[in-house]
Amino acid sequence: MSLEDDVHQRVLDMDGVAVVYAVDPMWRTAVKTLGGLLSPAETAAATTFVACSETADPGSDGMRPVLTAPVLTAPVLTVKVRVGTDGSVPAPQLARSVATGIRTFVVPRRPDFEVRVLVQIAAIGV
Repeated sequence: MSLEDDVHQRVLDMDGVAVVYAVDPMWRTAVKTLGGLLSPAETAAATTFVACSETADPGSDGMRPVLTAPVLTAPVLTVKVRVGTDGSVPAPQLARSVATGIRTFVVPRRPDFEVRVLVQIAAIGV
């Protein structure tokens, strides 16, 4: 299994998480699917539930200001996930818990990367 699949399964197994939604908003998923159906050259895009992206330059993702002096830092691995809660855990606490759980899982597998986790609560009490 890929890192994304492993993270997806781990998040689904966390207390308070009812569902993991596609990373892309529904409209974008619909457009990708429609594009795959209309264009014979393109295959239908699979739904992505966890997105992992690597950035060699930590300042290029817009999350850290660009400094004038060169700063030696590790490349960044950004993990994005959208979850729905079951209502048993307050949403802010759940977001922190999911982010910590993902970071704890990913860091040993990618030790050369600084791991950033973006958790979006897409629904509460699903």
